[in-house]
Amino acid sequence: SRFYEEMRYWFKSGKIFINEELRGNTMTNKLKKVLIISLGLFFFAGCASESVTMYSKNKPLFIPEKFLTGNLKLYAFVENRKGFVATDLYADIKGFMDGNVIVLDETIIQGNKKIQKRLWRITPKDKGRYEGIAVGDKEVVSPAEIEVSGNAMFMIYELKVKNGTGNVIVTVTDRFFLHRDNMLIFNSTIEKFGFNVGRLVGVMKKEK
Repeated sequence: SRFYEEMRYWFKSGKIFINEELRGNTMTNKLKKVLIISLGLFFFAGCASESVTMYSKNKPLFIPEKFLTGNLKLYAFVENRKGFVATDLYADIKGFMDGNVIVLDETIIQGNKKIQKRLWRITPKDKGRYEGIAVGDKEVVSPAEIEVSGNAMFMIYELKVKNGTGNVIVTVTDRFFLHRDNMLIFNSTIEKFGFNVGRLVGVMKKEK
């Protein structure tokens, strides 16, 4: 058919042009519109990708060495991929400096009362960049890439989570924003192969 003939032409040539002979075909015109719209959406989605530097002028300034030392409390809800709340999360965090390294000693309690310990060591790299290592943690399977700018801190790492009888590796992107009264507001996306499979929303409060 003309439709399949044109599709073969498009894939072979690697062009978005349509054969002049086929331009009048209704199916061809619909295909062109779909391609144009799809490419446009892809282009604008790429342009709209969020960077921590977008918040460089925001106040108050987030200084990890200052905020993340002391006693911290984290309260969050965990949402599934459909946006429904699956469980709640609470963490008691004790932060301190070991030389120029920020150490976070976390005790995490989920809604089912599961208690988990995690120890982060966060080392400064170049300006505004840090690397986080979860020491001895078998669930955090990659170093965390951390960027700080203005009132924001973004943190990306890979996490191994249970899925039925096995495990899967997901990518976690934490976005923290410093608010008033020693409070961080955050949301975290959990993705697999670029698709959203869950989210966390919550606050981290620094005790005075």
